[in-house]
Amino acid sequence: MSALVRIPDETKAKLDRLAQQTEKTRAALIIEALSALEERWFWQAFHATYEKIAQDPHHGEALRLERENEAGALKDGL
Repeated sequence: MSALVRIPDETKAKLDRLAQQTEKTRAALIIEALSALEERWFWQAFHATYEKIAQDPHHGEALRLERENEAGALKDGL
């Protein structure tokens, strides 16, 4: 499976430099970068949703109580 993607020369040079430094293929670096970006966006959305819930008086209190009730299940003290 192959695709042609046009990227600026600067970006290609950066990709080549990173590939050489890490001894990974360009494809491996692109896959890794996309996975990291996808994970970052997931956690941004997750935290934004929890913040929105926490700001709602009714749902925020319910969330606080749920976390308080589950805190005893955690043995690491966090």
